[in-house]
Amino acid sequence: MSESVIVGLDIDNVSDLKETLNGAMDVMFDYIIIPLVHQRNERDLTGVERNVPLTRSDLVLTAQSWSSYVVGKISPWLNFDSKVEKIRLNSRMAFKQEIAWASHLSLTAILLPYPEWDCANYASCVLSTLLNISGSALWVEVPLISPKKMMLLNQQDEEVQLSKEWDSWECWNKMRTLCMVR
Repeated sequence: MSESVIVGLDIDNVSDLKETLNGAMDVMFDYIIIPLVHQRNERDLTGVERNVPLTRSDLVLTAQSWSSYVVGKISPWLNFDSKVEKIRLNSRMAFKQEIAWASHLSLTAILLPYPEWDCANYASCVLSTLLNISGSALWVEVPLISPKKMMLLNQQDEEVQLSKEWDSWECWNKMRTLCMVR
């Protein structure tokens, strides 16, 4: 049995997608991970419509390149479990819009942001997507150490009691459990 390692390059800001993809392939990356929508394009889908494009054209790359070498990254600003209803609704609508775009591109995978401890609405959106999407895998980004835990550890306070919500595996496991189809 032959073993292989597949390595991707995560890029936060892409000015020339074709050139970026070619450069990554030249140095032996198997795929690139790019934001589906530019980071500055935080959209308010619950209010006034803007007449601006969502993102770059799908004609920048061939269909083969999109489906074989690109993983789309969902916007990190989405907050499905906000206490503010408008933010929750806007996040849900933007998520659906980005998933639809990724499906249109026939991406092999879509990278989802790290779940916070309170992730019931986020998990609901992911579960709904899992039940309705075909052809794309959903990957969830899980850091080895959660950003909140890193902040606490950097304070070097030995009195700090870490709860489950500060553990990245616990957050992932909670979301995974909420997304299980029964």
